[in-house]
Amino acid sequence: MALALPTKRWQALGYEPNDWALEHVHLCETRYGTYVTCRQCGKSVTGSMEVDLAMTAPEDGFGPPLVGVLAPKYE
Repeated sequence: MALALPTKRWQALGYEPNDWALEHVHLCETRYGTYVTCRQCGKSVTGSMEVDLAMTAPEDGFGPPLVGVLAPKYE
């Protein structure tokens, strides 16, 4: 099943995902993701777009949308 990406919303926010973000985050259909990445690859912005997408998703029969927390450290 192909995912519908919110490209109009991203354009309004000024976000243009890079190849890594599209392939490994936005188009990934797994429930959870763990990523080992380098510096300056767009992790924070990509993550914030995923949190935004989850917060604005309609109910799916299991309850309200999921909400994530994006933080620079695991503390």
